[in-house]
Amino acid sequence: MNASNAEDEGREQLIATDAKIASVSAATPSPAANGKALIVGIFVAVAGAWIAANLADRFRIIENVEQGTKLRGLFGGTRLVIGNAAQNAAVAYALLGAILSLILGVTAGCFLGRFSIPRVLAAGLAGVVLGASFGAASSYALTPIYFHRMGTADVTLSLLIPLGIWTAVGAASGVAFGVGSGSRDVLVRSLVGGITGAALGTLLFDISGAFLPLARTERPLSEEAGTRLAANIVLCLCVASGIVVVASQKTRVTANKA
Repeated sequence: MNASNAEDEGREQLIATDAKIASVSAATPSPAANGKALIVGIFVAVAGAWIAANLADRFRIIENVEQGTKLRGLFGGTRLVIGNAAQNAAVAYALLGAILSLILGVTAGCFLGRFSIPRVLAAGLAGVVLGASFGAASSYALTPIYFHRMGTADVTLSLLIPLGIWTAVGAASGVAFGVGSGSRDVLVRSLVGGITGAALGTLLFDISGAFLPLARTERPLSEEAGTRLAANIVLCLCVASGIVVVASQKTRVTANKA
């Protein structure tokens, strides 16, 4: 009787392990689907970066205003309005976050798992809301901190502030991609991938920005239109690649030994 019970327990454990492995395999997209999602995601991410940069430039307001009295045709100088700078950053990253998250969410819904219009719509809506909210909120919160402490010449500040904003955009994009995939496991991995990709993008842009000192790339939002576009492209490429690559990794399943 004891031997029979042991055999039954062994069978149940094997069945449970097989079911767990099968569920993980089903939750992990196929290599072909991941390849298509990566290629399409990269192309549309670059297009989204360009669209977001051009839209943000149209809504951009003046940050440096003239101060002092006009004397012999010259003004006393200009001063930076931190509120205006924060607004520009919030608008730029809200647009970028919304567009990138929308694109990646729809891409996942079209190429991963069975195509479902409700899931694609849900992913797109979640991407727009989360991307815009995370991008704007992080910019409004962190940009004033940067400018208030700019006089300290803290090198780490020029990395940590953009890191916070970019990872917020990456996290929103990862969630939208996970919603589009329709899998909770993929959602968790894509969230990690979005944050990781954004962190790598921040580091790459910070290093490359050292060769362009006049563009003020160390600021949360660069002063030059060309470097703002370059920042959008770097962020979108790194986030899209990080999400798809990490989301495609299979979860390791360790069978419980009897």
